[in-house]
Amino acid sequence: MLWYQRRVRDYSRAGNPTRTAFEECIAKMEGGMYGFAASSGLAATSLIINLLKAGDHILCCDDVYGGTNRYFNKVVSRFGIDITMCDPVDLELLETNIRDNTALVWLETPTNPMLKICDIKSVVEMVNRKFHDKKEKTHYRG
Repeated sequence: MLWYQRRVRDYSRAGNPTRTAFEECIAKMEGGMYGFAASSGLAATSLIINLLKAGDHILCCDDVYGGTNRYFNKVVSRFGIDITMCDPVDLELLETNIRDNTALVWLETPTNPMLKICDIKSVVEMVNRKFHDKKEKTHYRG
């Protein structure tokens, strides 16, 4: 029995069988041990951002959902997390904006609202290359 299956389901936010089944399905589809479901996209964004700490850096595509843009620039930035917005299609620009303290690269493709298409595979390869020699020296979470 997994840890989250042992919970008493006396309140819907504490868990329910439908959400548990969905989370297990997502974990299996993604090849992971656990899956997590949130009530909205911004709730999921908040869960991810809560993994960061003051001094970290987020590299975010410049054409991102408005709620995410406002959340990053008006809320997250107040907690000592730097955010750089740049064009996700320009891989050279993305690479020049990766810092030693970049803890998260936030991409949306297609972007919203301009529908830019970014090459996720190339971005992942670039980030991995950039941090390959720094894994032991930084808080890289790869």
